[in-house]
Amino acid sequence: MSTTAALMYQFGMPHHPVLTSAVLAILLLAAAPSGLRIPGIFPAQAAESAFVEGIDDLPLMPGLVGVGDQSVVFDKPGGRIVQAVATGRVRAAAVRSFYADTAPQLGWKSAGEGRYTRDGESLRIELTDPGAPGDVLTVRFIVNPQ
Repeated sequence: MSTTAALMYQFGMPHHPVLTSAVLAILLLAAAPSGLRIPGIFPAQAAESAFVEGIDDLPLMPGLVGVGDQSVVFDKPGGRIVQAVATGRVRAAAVRSFYADTAPQLGWKSAGEGRYTRDGESLRIELTDPGAPGDVLTVRFIVNPQ
């Protein structure tokens, strides 16, 4: 008797391979500590209010999801360098408005559209036009020493 057949007999599972596979898949997913993981998307960002990766106090606008495999963070004596990327089906105007309202509340001073300064650092928020309305917008957050 095969191992699968023995387990099915021991636990009284039906003898239908497709149904058995589905039940085992559900059990494995339910047992995973943080559920299903999608490469490049951090479970904490998908599940709760998130922050831009590497910029611990800059919230990620609702509708955006961090793309972790495109983020870079360097801490060096002269200051930190951060490049983080997020994407979502949001309007560019909504992103600009969100950060124009949010960044100053966190101590960032406006230095032009999508540019801010704070404590010897500069923050740039660059948007990549998706082309057509409703397409995925890419937002790049860049922090450099001034």
